[in-house]
Amino acid sequence: MMAQTGVIPSPVGWHETAELHRYFVCDVFTSEPLEGNQLGVFTDGRPFSETQMQRLAREMNFAETVFLLPANEGGDARMRIFTPAAELPFAGHPVLGTAFVVGAALGADAVRLETGAGLVPITLERDGARVTFGRMSQPIPAWEPFGRERELLDAIGAGPSLLPVELYRNGPPHVYVQLASEARPDRVLPLIAEHLPDLRLILHSKYAVDSITGLQSGALDVAFVRGPIETEGLETVELLHEEIVMVLPSHHALARRKRVPVESLDDLPCITMERSLSPALHDAAAKLYRDAKIRMHAVSSADNMLGHLQLVQEGQGFALLPDSVSALLPPGVTFRPLACDPVPTVNILVAWKSGNDSRLVREFVDLARRVAINGKTPRV
Repeated sequence: MMAQTGVIPSPVGWHETAELHRYFVCDVFTSEPLEGNQLGVFTDGRPFSETQMQRLAREMNFAETVFLLPANEGGDARMRIFTPAAELPFAGHPVLGTAFVVGAALGADAVRLETGAGLVPITLERDGARVTFGRMSQPIPAWEPFGRERELLDAIGAGPSLLPVELYRNGPPHVYVQLASEARPDRVLPLIAEHLPDLRLILHSKYAVDSITGLQSGALDVAFVRGPIETEGLETVELLHEEIVMVLPSHHALARRKRVPVESLDDLPCITMERSLSPALHDAAAKLYRDAKIRMHAVSSADNMLGHLQLVQEGQGFALLPDSVSALLPPGVTFRPLACDPVPTVNILVAWKSGNDSRLVREFVDLARRVAINGKTPRV
């Protein structure tokens, strides 16, 4: 009996269809196999219709699947990018992952890929023959006034937007609307899905005044803030500590870990927050990276927790947030503790302006302290 070279014979000669198509499964934004962001790359997309490409992407069920085609505009290859639901003109990790495949195939240190957003040049770095890093010149996002503003605002029962309603095209199109602070995303999003199913909407909450500014100006008598804070003229009481956790898409490879090693965050796309908006959270994240001697790859920013969660849900990257965010996670988003010692934390403080001797302020601070100590709402 002849020895078999595989578990079963090669498909050549016995497989009942000739439609066998080569593709790569790429792990992007990582140096470890089976980590990072998954990407499927079909090296020859010519046999497939657009409908078949979409069905294959749905069957693969990666965040994105790429089909390579002959170049039309002087590039090394043309690429079409599909999520399980729709085609995208551009997306970051599919372009970089595909550049590794094309660069390795051509033996090139630079490639130019034709995308729906234009020609994208990528330079590649190597360790010997192996491609190890890529840098791309990303297309500048295009924006325009959103032509269906009135239809959108009527669908969600909202008044006028506090900022111009604009459509941004940077891969998936996004419409930005600033609603009043009382608008509730859990009510808005189902209305959008019902009345405007073809529209993808990002909701950001933006308060008329931030907590510290409000306390200083007298617009607020008392506020909850994350600390430590550096502002003079305020009194604070520390209520509790919160661990910082990694918030990431549920399909991300790191979501399979019980705890995420800090080293896994090296050069991983991260959604950040401006320091002026939350100095304590910003500084804790920066110290985590600095102590671990790893690189932060900031790809986007948000001004509040809901904005971070929406960007994570959209697949833009991960976020480092306090663990209380677990109560707000939208579908497709999860969190994992960090495997490090010490675990980074932020404090929750109740703050008020020095010299404010209001009886109501004192009673509120005392109530907040008792809730934090008891871990439950007291009878008042």
